[in-house]
Amino acid sequence: MELFEAQFTSHSSEARVDAMRRIVTVGEALGPELTAVKLIPYLSNSILTSDDIEEDDEILLVLAEQLGRMVPGLIPGHKALPILSILERLAGVEETVVREQACISITKIVPELLRDQEGYTEAPALLLGIAKRLSGAEWFTSKVSAAGVLGVIYTYFHLSDATSKEEAKRELRIMYRDLAEDDAPMVRRNAAKYLGGFVQAVAGLSHSGFDAEPNPIDNKSIVLEDVVPLFHVLCHDEQDSVRLLAVVASGDVAVSLSKDSNLNSEFVLPIVRNGCVDLSWRVRNNLAKNFAPIAKNMNFPVSSTYQTELFLCFSGLLQDSEAEVRGAAVSNVAELTQLGGCDLFSSHIAPFLPPLADDPVMEVRSRLAQSLMDCVSPSICSCLSDKIILQTFRPLLENFLNDEFPEVQLHILTKLSLLSSLLSKMDVVVNHLLQMTKAANWRVREAVAQLLPHLAEAMGLPFFEDHLLEPWLNMLLDKVSQVRNSCVQGMPKLLAVAGPHWIQNELLLQYKSIYDDSTSYLTRITVLRSYAALLCHMHPQLLEEVITQLLKGLKDKVANVRMISAKGIHQMYKQEKEVVSGVLMQTKIIPALTQCIKEEEDEDCRYFVQLALDTCSG
Repeated sequence: MELFEAQFTSHSSEARVDAMRRIVTVGEALGPELTAVKLIPYLSNSILTSDDIEEDDEILLVLAEQLGRMVPGLIPGHKALPILSILERLAGVEETVVREQACISITKIVPELLRDQEGYTEAPALLLGIAKRLSGAEWFTSKVSAAGVLGVIYTYFHLSDATSKEEAKRELRIMYRDLAEDDAPMVRRNAAKYLGGFVQAVAGLSHSGFDAEPNPIDNKSIVLEDVVPLFHVLCHDEQDSVRLLAVVASGDVAVSLSKDSNLNSEFVLPIVRNGCVDLSWRVRNNLAKNFAPIAKNMNFPVSSTYQTELFLCFSGLLQDSEAEVRGAAVSNVAELTQLGGCDLFSSHIAPFLPPLADDPVMEVRSRLAQSLMDCVSPSICSCLSDKIILQTFRPLLENFLNDEFPEVQLHILTKLSLLSSLLSKMDVVVNHLLQMTKAANWRVREAVAQLLPHLAEAMGLPFFEDHLLEPWLNMLLDKVSQVRNSCVQGMPKLLAVAGPHWIQNELLLQYKSIYDDSTSYLTRITVLRSYAALLCHMHPQLLEEVITQLLKGLKDKVANVRMISAKGIHQMYKQEKEVVSGVLMQTKIIPALTQCIKEEEDEDCRYFVQLALDTCSG
């Protein structure tokens, strides 16, 4: 403790910062009792009586973080009340990051007070006092912090058995109202920022960090009377920095109204409608980013006029004059499609996709490409029929694959396998894929290599032989290892599509020729890894040929190639132990491994050969 005090009072700011970083370590060395009796009071006296608290913001930031870490691991909940007093002081300093960290630590500590019955006596009064002092302070910094902690304090009173808790909750709602109507824009801004959490706390839904189930009491009337008016006031604030944060709370307000579609149509939908045409593009942008969860929480029936109006609002965002807004809106296309179904998609989303696909801003096209592929992902959207996909998406996919930016192309290529069953009806898309096997960007070639087995499944083996086999072999020899790896990883799928007979009589013959003629050890490694990849779905017809090639690799002059062969044999025996005959093992594999380990000079290679030999012998 003396060492800590000496370092903390040092003239060197680096030493003081280092002391602050070690508070938890010092507390663990002292133990919980001495920490509560000596360390916390020392910090409290140093902070609460200091006149130059604003001088070392970095020290205060570290202190705010470390105090939050002390509870409950080091300090139990009922003994953490002095820490809250320190954090209250930190929540009123000028530096924003210090205040925010102090609020985070307070939010973390308050739930711990409920876990210890000893904390009930003093905690309610202290928490209410903190809320009153922060929200009633003369300077804006404390009021800004008050908005961040009123939600968790309200939840504490909501769940606790404190006397007069209903009166305390009423006072807290009044405090939040005062913050929302404060003259300082920065205070109103934070009130808007934390409005979602506060309204859920009032509704009895926000119990993050609390060990309790949501309260079954219906608090809709309180939300309607005390919080919804604040929501409307903030959403109509003269400052767009306030409005852009307030509109995002629409989803939380909708949830707090029990997802009642009638109430949401009356109190939330008008806010969304106005937000979509707000004069400030930043408000529209923030609303567009969160449109899907907001729409989901409003819980309108698919066939209702309110749901249709909601989709009309969304279509307006898709046509917004600002590229940032359009880009944010298209990111919600897949979720809204799932929410609204085929009819609303066809009437209010699909007509605006072609102009977006030709958008002059690359970021918009990139996000749209990603959203389109999410629309065909069963885990995200499963409501679109093949007919709609072919009719609406096919021209867009053709456009995106021809885009000048690889980022746009990759969003399509990485998930195009989801549409493998429809590729036979997309001739232009297939032609683009063939051309992209020679793309200058290696990531594009990598993605195409991953797709070729799926394309073989969709178009048939004759098509693969005539049009895809040569590109496949070229990418197997690609100068970029990731492209070659894609060919290796595609071998099991190609085996499943083409069958062992074609693999043995057509593809492996080509691979043998490449291996024998290669002057690059990297090519030989790729071929051997391709053989080993077949072991995932090994067919007895291919087993001896795979083993023969792997054993051949054990005699290569390059140690890396021999190592890959040894790894392949080890993998083969682990996966196909029942398939490998004892005769083959005794006459070919074990003798070859034994001979190799006698002659092997490379230490790493010897290790893997020995590993394979032990596995086969065991």
